[in-house]
Amino acid sequence: MLRSKDLLRKTLLANAALSGLAGLVLIFASEALAGLIGTGVSASLLVALGVADLGFALALAAIARHRDPETLPAAIVIGINALWALVSVAVLAAFFDHLSSAGFWILAVQAAVVADLALLQGLGLRRRLQDRAPAATSTA
Repeated sequence: MLRSKDLLRKTLLANAALSGLAGLVLIFASEALAGLIGTGVSASLLVALGVADLGFALALAAIARHRDPETLPAAIVIGINALWALVSVAVLAAFFDHLSSAGFWILAVQAAVVADLALLQGLGLRRRLQDRAPAATSTA
């Protein structure tokens, strides 16, 4: 079993790698992806999301470079990931008729991956906080 700080750090690093990869794909394959996802999706929107993803990946890497990532930045990342997953589901629901089958699955899978990362990061943070908490002493 991974130690709590290892689980948090490793999921932050995985998140950084996946965000960086997604950012590069969004930037360099924006035209193809826009056509694949469905109607009304512009390549410029995908490029902007790709640039944001690259910035997020760099921030994640900076947070995860510490052997024991700090609590507040990790909690903020968890919140961002949870919000991203929820917004992705809302986009799926709101624009279902405008998405191709491939576009639906691309959005659904990325939402699931981001939600899983948020859950694993939350578990790692919770374990780490429990490890740091002083042991309860009982007086008899």
